[in-house]
Amino acid sequence: MSNSLPRASHVSSDTMGPGPSPSRASPHASTFSSLPSSSRERESGWNEDDEEAPGAEHQPRLLETLEDVPKPLLEKARGILEQLRGREGDKRKLDANSAYLLCFQLLKLAGLEAEIPRLVVFGQQSMGKTTLLDYIMGGPIGYSSTDTGTRQPVVILLRPSESADSVQCWLGGEEIEVKELQARMKEIMSSQGERISSQELEVELAVPNGVHAVFVDLPGVKDDSKAGATQTRSVVRTYVQNNPNDLYILVKKASDDPANWPWSLREFILSAPPKGLGLTPRQTVVVGTRAKEFLVNEKNDIRTQSQLLERVLKRAVKDSSGAPLPLFLLELFSLSIEEKDALDFAAKRAAMNRQMDEGGRTVRELLETAFEPGPSPQLSKKLTEFFSPARFKKELNHKFQGLLSEQMGLLERRLVRKRLETQKRISDLEEQLAMQSPQSCRECIKLYLRELMQVVTELVTGNYTIIRLPHNGDEFLKTFGGNLRDNLEDGHALACELFAEHYDRGFLTKILKEAEEVFRRQDLEESLAPVTGPDGRVVMQPGQIVRYTLSKDETNMFGLVQSVGPPRSPGEDLDVPSVTGAGDGSGLSSKEATVTFYFRSGQAQGEQSQFKTVDKQRLAVLLPLQTIIHSSTPPPAGFRCWRRFYRPDGWVGLQAVELLSLSLRPALSAFSSEKPASSPSHAGASAAGNGGAFEAHLATSPGGGDGRQRFSEKSEAVVKALVGPDLRSASNAQAAEQVATLDELFADAATGDLERHSHANRRGNLNALQRISGDFADTRLLNQLSLTHLGRWLKFHICNIEPDRRFSDHVLLQMMRSVRHVIDKADWEPLVADLLQANVGAGILQLARLAACAAASALRRILRAASAEVNRQIKSGDLRSGLLFLATNHRFMEELEQSLEEYSRKKARDCAQAMRDLIFEQTHAIHFEMIEDFFDGCKRFEADFLGGSMMGEVTQHVKDSLAMRKQRLGIADIYARQENGASTPDSMIYEEVRIQFWVVKMLLSAPLTTKLYMHFIKDIKDKSMHLASEDKYSVTCENDLERTLQEQMLCERSPAGRALARTDEELMEHFNISMNKDELINQLNAARRTEEYTKLALEGVAKLLHQLQKGSGVDFLTRLDSPMDGRATALRSKAKQTASGEEAKEGLEGNTEGTGSAGWRGHASGGRVGQSTGSTGRVPAPVNGV
Repeated sequence: MSNSLPRASHVSSDTMGPGPSPSRASPHASTFSSLPSSSRERESGWNEDDEEAPGAEHQPRLLETLEDVPKPLLEKARGILEQLRGREGDKRKLDANSAYLLCFQLLKLAGLEAEIPRLVVFGQQSMGKTTLLDYIMGGPIGYSSTDTGTRQPVVILLRPSESADSVQCWLGGEEIEVKELQARMKEIMSSQGERISSQELEVELAVPNGVHAVFVDLPGVKDDSKAGATQTRSVVRTYVQNNPNDLYILVKKASDDPANWPWSLREFILSAPPKGLGLTPRQTVVVGTRAKEFLVNEKNDIRTQSQLLERVLKRAVKDSSGAPLPLFLLELFSLSIEEKDALDFAAKRAAMNRQMDEGGRTVRELLETAFEPGPSPQLSKKLTEFFSPARFKKELNHKFQGLLSEQMGLLERRLVRKRLETQKRISDLEEQLAMQSPQSCRECIKLYLRELMQVVTELVTGNYTIIRLPHNGDEFLKTFGGNLRDNLEDGHALACELFAEHYDRGFLTKILKEAEEVFRRQDLEESLAPVTGPDGRVVMQPGQIVRYTLSKDETNMFGLVQSVGPPRSPGEDLDVPSVTGAGDGSGLSSKEATVTFYFRSGQAQGEQSQFKTVDKQRLAVLLPLQTIIHSSTPPPAGFRCWRRFYRPDGWVGLQAVELLSLSLRPALSAFSSEKPASSPSHAGASAAGNGGAFEAHLATSPGGGDGRQRFSEKSEAVVKALVGPDLRSASNAQAAEQVATLDELFADAATGDLERHSHANRRGNLNALQRISGDFADTRLLNQLSLTHLGRWLKFHICNIEPDRRFSDHVLLQMMRSVRHVIDKADWEPLVADLLQANVGAGILQLARLAACAAASALRRILRAASAEVNRQIKSGDLRSGLLFLATNHRFMEELEQSLEEYSRKKARDCAQAMRDLIFEQTHAIHFEMIEDFFDGCKRFEADFLGGSMMGEVTQHVKDSLAMRKQRLGIADIYARQENGASTPDSMIYEEVRIQFWVVKMLLSAPLTTKLYMHFIKDIKDKSMHLASEDKYSVTCENDLERTLQEQMLCERSPAGRALARTDEELMEHFNISMNKDELINQLNAARRTEEYTKLALEGVAKLLHQLQKGSGVDFLTRLDSPMDGRATALRSKAKQTASGEEAKEGLEGNTEGTGSAGWRGHASGGRVGQSTGSTGRVPAPVNGV
C-alpha cells in the first residue's frame, strides 16, 4: 500500500483556507465552516473580556445527531475507505497504525473525531508539556516559545513521508516549509494576545520512516494570579468533558507536591465534574519533569532508596475518589538556541535523543550511587520504574490500547444502530414522497383525520395505552390533561365569550361559594341533627343519659342508665316477666334496663332519685349539647333539641324546644377555683342543688371527645317550646321565649355518632369539588371520566339550587292576572309560572351554559392531546403512513387546530341550546299536580319492589298538605291585615314557587346530564354510519367529528354557505404542500448520504478492529524509539522471530528503551471478544500504578 494517505488537513483546506482548523467538536459540522477561529468567535458573540466564553463554543458532535454529510466529504470518505480496503499493487500492507489514522480522518470528515481516542498533553504552564510531547512523537515538532505560550489546542498528525530524506508540513491546511513552522505558529499565537481559544490548530507532518499518530497539546493551566487563568481552565475543562475517550498526560514539576497546590488548582485537577476535570487512572498518566533536579535536591535530605520512594509517592496525584494516578518522573531535553534554529529536522531529532540518553544515564547513576539500596531488589526495581522512559511509554501504550479497543467496539455497535435508524428514515421519506402525488393528497388528509379520530376515540374510552409514552404517560397528562376545576375555569371563560350578554361573569365564583356553604350546612346538620327511631338508637350502656317516652301521653322523662339486660339469645322467651334487680342487671331480660329517674318534692331541698326497670324500646340515648358543638359552627337558628325541665308532677322531664339563639362561653380550666359538681347518688337524693345529681356526668358523657372545645354550662340559649312532645312537632308561634343554660340542653344520639363526627372532620379537609366528584376530582384526565365529574357536579348544583329572585309588592300586584281582593287559582298560577321562569333563567340556565362550556373545554383538551400524539407517532416513526409532510406543514396544522377549536365551541353552543330548550319546555308547561305524581310513583315502586306500605301514608300526607296550601292561598285577601304570625299572600306565592322550582329540578336533573353525554361522548365515541347518506364527502366518516373536520379541511364554503370540495391541486396549493416536496427530497438525499457515510465509517471501524484482533495493534508509542539505541531495534527484530512462549526477556523489557509490542496486546484483548493476546500470551498488569 502506498505511504500516501489522505491528509486530514486537506478536509479543511478545501473549505477554510489558511488559518486555524475548526474545532473537531463543533456541533455545526466544523469541517464545513468557512471562517477562521477569530471570526467565528466574534460571530458567536464572544467577548474577549468574557473568560468563560470559549468553552461554550466547543461542544461535541455525537454520532446520534449526524443528519447529513456533504458530497465532497463523502467522496473523500470513499477514498479513505479504499485505502483501508487495500488495492492491488500496494507496496505495503495495511497495519493497525495506518488503519487508526485513516479511521480518525474518516470520522473527522463528519465532525466525529471525538469518537476515536487521541493522546493529549496538558498541565501547568512552563512545566515542559510540549517538550514531553516532542519526546513522545520522536522529534521537536510541537510549538514552544519563551515569551508566547500555547493559546489554543494544537493537534499534530504524524504519518510516514513518501520521501526518504525530507519532512513535509501543513499548518491549518496550508503546506509550508518545516523551517517556517515555529515562526508561523508563534505568529498565530501572538495574534490572539492574552485570549485563549478553544479552536484547534492543526499541524500535519509527513516524516521519513514515521508512524501514523495523532497528538494534542492543550494550553498550559495558569496560576490564579496570571491573566486568562479562568479562561484557560475553561478551555481545558470543556475539552476534557467533550472528549472522554482520549488518553491524557498531566505534566507537572517532579518536585511539586499536590498537597501544596493552590486550592483552586487542586479543585480544578482533582475534583469531579463540573468543577474539576474528573480524570481517572483508566485514562490518565501523570509525568513529573526535571527528575534530575528533584534527585539532586532530595539527596541532600535523605539517604536511602526507601526514603526516596516515600518522597516519590507523596508527589502522586489522586483522582476525585482518592485513587492515585500512574506517576512517572522523567528528565527531558532542552535544545539550545542554535539547535532550535537549525534547519535540519533530523539534526534536531538527533540532538533531542542525545540529551534524553544523557539525562537518562544521569538519573540512573543518581539512583544507584546517591541513595543507599533498599532492603530488597523489588524496592529498587519499583523505584527505578518511576524514572524509566521505557516504562512510561509502555504504560501509555497499555492504556491507549485499552481505550481504543473499548471505544471502537462501542462505536461499531452505535454505527450499526445509526445505520438502521437512517435506513428507516429513508424508507419513511420515500413513502411520503410516493404518497404525496396530486392524486393522493386528499386521501392523505383523510387518513390523517382517521388516525386522529382513532386516538380521540381511544382517549375518550380510556383504551389508549398512555403507559407506553415517555415517563409512563405522566408528562402527557400533565401537559394536556385537566381536572374538574380546570375544566370549570376554562368553561367559565368560554361561556363569558360565547354568551357575553346572557352569562354572569361572576357565576363560577358564586356557585363555588354556594357549594362550600351547602356542605358546611350538611356537616353541621349531620353532627347535630337528632336521629330517632329504633334503627337510630345506640347500644345502651350503664352511665348513659337517656330519654324515656311514656306510653300514656308520649311525653319524655329524663334518666340515667344503671344496668342493661343481657343481649337476647336465639332461644329466649320474649314473654319472660321483668324482675327488678339491684342495678347489676343480673335479673333483667334482654328487653329491659334499669334507669334512675329524678324528681323533686316540696319537702326536699334538692333532687331525689328512684330506680325503675323499663322497656329498652322506649329509651333513647342523649348527648349533652355542651359536648358536641363547635365554636366555628354553632347550632343554627331553628335547631331542635331537648330541654331538661321540671314537670308539674315534680319529675325531671324533657321538653322539645327550638333553638333561637346561643351565647357560648369557654369552659374554665381544670385549675379553676370553681367548685366541681358532685357525683350522682344511686340510692338517695343529691344535695348538689339544681341538676347536681347528673352534672358531674357531663364531663365524661359520650361525644365529649373528638377534640372539641368545651364550653361553660353557664352559656345561655334562647329557646321556644314546640307544639307537640317530640322534635317532629310543628313550631309554636304562640309559645314564649325562654332562657336556658347550656347544661340543660341535650340532643339524641344516633348509631355511630362518634364515627359520623370523625367522618365529618375528615370530609372537612376536602374542598367542595372533591366532595362532589370524589377524591379523584383533582386528577388530570383525558377520558370520559372528566365528563362524568362534570355530570355529577351539574346534578349536585341542580339539586341544591334555590330560586333567589324576589320582586317587590308593586311588581307582584302588577303581574296579577285580575284585580280582586281574594286570590283565586286563575290569579296565582300564572304568577307562579312567571316567577318560576324568572328564577330558572337566573339559576339553572346559567348552570347549563357553564356545564356545556366546561364539557367543551374537556373535549378540547382531548382533541389537542390526540393531535399532538398523532404528530408524535408520525415524527417518531411509530406511524408509518407517509403523513410526515402533513404533520410538519404549518398551514395544515394551524387550520386543523382552528377546526378542532371551532368544533369544541360549536358543541358548547349546541349543547347549551339543547339544554335551554329542555329547561324552557319544563317551565312553560307547568303541571301543578306533578308532586303528587312523584309520590304516587314512589308508592308504586315500594309496593312492586320493596314489599312495604310506608309510602302510602307519606303520599297521603303530601297530598293533604298541598291541598291545604292551595286552599289557604285561594282564600287569601290581599287587603286583610295579617296577624298572629299568619303567612302573607306574597310569602305563600313564593313558597309555591319554591315547590314548583323543586319539581322542575327533579324533572331536569337526569335529562340535562344526558345532554352532556349525547353531545360530548356519543357524538365522539359511537360510529354513526347513517351519516354516509347525508354527504358524499363523508362516505367513510365514522362520527360527527370526522365529518365536520373533513368538511372544513377538504372543502371550501360557497357564498351561499354550501361546502364545495377542493380538488387535489387546490388542496396542495391551499396548504402549500408543493413547496414541501423539495424539502422532502432534500431530506431524503441527506439521509441517503448519511446512510452511505455510516456504512463507510462502519466498515472502516471494522477494518481497524480486525487489525487489532490480528495482534498488530496500534503501537506508535513504542515504535517512536531513539534510532541511536541499536539494542532496542535488535530486540524487537529478534522478538518477532522467537517462539511465542519465551519470557526470558522480561528483565530486558523493563530496562531497555525498546519494549516491543507484546506488552500491550494482552491488554487490548479485553476490549473485544476473541482478540489475540499476542505472541507471548501473557496479559501484563498496568505498569507503575502508584
